[in-house]
Amino acid sequence: MTDIPGGWLNGNWIQVPKQLCNCVVGILYAFLMTSLILFLMHLSGLNLRVTEDEEDKGIDPSEIGYFAYDYIQDAENGMGEHEESAPVARNGNALLAD
Repeated sequence: MTDIPGGWLNGNWIQVPKQLCNCVVGILYAFLMTSLILFLMHLSGLNLRVTEDEEDKGIDPSEIGYFAYDYIQDAENGMGEHEESAPVARNGNALLAD
């Protein structure tokens, strides 16, 4: 069994640099592994961002191939536009105004 003579409060000052080193190594390991995963994703053709054209069209039709919410598709088709009231999705939830 390892005998640790206490920490900083007990006058064992060497424990503080050991713990700081442990923190730095953990952060460095997480950074390097995340960078490696992102680099491998980049090599395989996976991207974290969509193109500007896909962003303008909307993320849902670009990424999953259809609109996730009906009111977006209806708005693009010119259906369901009511100026006097706030737009409401088909499930009854009111949309937030910009």
